[in-house]
Amino acid sequence: MRLANFSYIVRGNLAEKKWRTTFAVLVIAFAVAIALAVTSLSSGLLKGFKQRTAAMFPPTVIMVKPKTVALAMLAFNSSVINDETIAKIKSFPGVTNIEPQLSLHVPLRMEVEIAGQYAVTDAVVIGVAPETMAHNVKVGTTFAYNEATSQPIPCVVPRLLLDMYNLAYADSIGFPKINEQFLLGKRFTMDLGQTYMTGSAGGKQAKLLCRVVGLVSDASLVPGVYVPMDYAREINRWYTGNNDQPYTALRVIIDRPDQVDAITRSLSQMGLMVEGNRMAYESITTALKIGTVLLYTFATLILLVTTFSILNLFSLIMAHRRGEMRLMLAVGATRSDLRWLYFAEAVVIAVAGTLLGSAVVYTSLRFLEKVVRHRLESMHLDNISIIPDKIFAFDFLPVATVLLVVIAVSVAAPLAVTWKSTGKLSSDNAGL
Repeated sequence: MRLANFSYIVRGNLAEKKWRTTFAVLVIAFAVAIALAVTSLSSGLLKGFKQRTAAMFPPTVIMVKPKTVALAMLAFNSSVINDETIAKIKSFPGVTNIEPQLSLHVPLRMEVEIAGQYAVTDAVVIGVAPETMAHNVKVGTTFAYNEATSQPIPCVVPRLLLDMYNLAYADSIGFPKINEQFLLGKRFTMDLGQTYMTGSAGGKQAKLLCRVVGLVSDASLVPGVYVPMDYAREINRWYTGNNDQPYTALRVIIDRPDQVDAITRSLSQMGLMVEGNRMAYESITTALKIGTVLLYTFATLILLVTTFSILNLFSLIMAHRRGEMRLMLAVGATRSDLRWLYFAEAVVIAVAGTLLGSAVVYTSLRFLEKVVRHRLESMHLDNISIIPDKIFAFDFLPVATVLLVVIAVSVAAPLAVTWKSTGKLSSDNAGL
């Protein structure tokens, strides 16, 4: 059959039964929309949660602290962590880096002004090495000790504190919610020698100006406000007069997850307490994997329902076209011609349905993404640390896989019906 005749017949068949063609296109478009929506949700929301989880609970990072001895309601350190301890731990195979943390041994409180309102609160301040915060500092600012001036002291604040403030504290005291951009660069006062709850400690007192230069989401850090290590040393030395300052904790970075258990055992034998993130990380990632499997199972069920719908639809179509097929065979068409004709119709319908479903779901989800983001921004919740950057993500490989699977199913189902119908029709003709 000539290509021009072939194309003319295909166009005529599709145009003659507009409602039939439209219905078939809509069925396939629905399947594409559901499958793409599930895929984009998995790629965006679930993958985003997994990335945030890995950032907050890195499985190859452990916290090392001195062991404590309980005495009634009190607990006392039974070991110390100093430079000799760090040198020994560095010799363990698999340890790639050690980042010490030093708490301020000074009673203190912080005062901050927010939209004309002043908040005063007790706080924990931790000294860390500048490289610990290298990836969390705002571009154009520095997180390092400056011998030329002691103020303002650069500080990095946990995002968890911002989340707690926005989700609970702000509403309870009538303060406005704040976002990350407002907090970055914000200055506040650190009152040394006195606390909000007990007032003056009766020792030395001083006021230091601090400036927020970054935010961090890392559960492997001792909770608190972070300042460069040398500032913490100088403040402790000023208040206590003591040059011997054991570290509060060590952040140990390990090369591979399979080395964590061996290093943990070695640290325990040194009389140190080890806290890891692997259990929390694995629990959360397992839950996310289950969620992904459930979403894809739902998408698979939709595809199966769509496949049966397409099979039934084309079975009905072919039953009504038996007279048309007999006529075409009578004027010289072959079974192969008929199969190619109906195969071409199925391809056109599948491609049209795929394009329509893709366009609808892409436009709808982009609009929904903007609506959700706008809603979060209006509630000042857009910077909550657990919320991924994207809710719906259209990654090339998952999207391409979904589209190819839908097109293959949409073409294979009618092709099987067409093959069976034309074969049966030829057998009937042969019997006549």
